[in-house]
Amino acid sequence: MADMLRFWIDRGVDGFRIDMIGFIGKDPAYRDEDVPTDGSIHDYFRSARHHFNRPDTIARLAELRRVVDTEHDRVVIGKVHYRTPDRTADRVRR
Repeated sequence: MADMLRFWIDRGVDGFRIDMIGFIGKDPAYRDEDVPTDGSIHDYFRSARHHFNRPDTIARLAELRRVVDTEHDRVVIGKVHYRTPDRTADRVRR
């Protein structure tokens, strides 16, 4: 993903908005999420256990920040969702 940022920055892009960035990490076993198969509407954020806000998410985000801040002085904005305010505060403090 860092190479993709560099690709667009080299072409003059000043910044990026990245939605659903909490899914940047993947479970090494690529397990399926617990999504209902009966067609019912569900809250994907509540059912996502394996690919959402993984322990390596912050490290991956730090790499993207390094590319846009240090290498190119650009901006990146990500939309992040956490299940509880305490969890959000814990991640933001880092």
